[in-house]
Amino acid sequence: MPDVYGFGYVKVLAQSFYGIPEVKKIEAVGLDIVGADVSAIMQEAEKKIEEI
Repeated sequence: MPDVYGFGYVKVLAQSFYGIPEVKKIEAVGLDIVGADVSAIMQEAEKKIEEI
């Protein structure tokens, strides 16, 4: 997915200014869609976090 929401900027800040060497992005996409299964979306994001 292209970096449209500024993750690249946040990553550079974390690495350059705060000394955080490894920065990862976890997405929970579609939470704002009417009728979306928010629980399932969040569970998938949480699973990705646990894998890291």
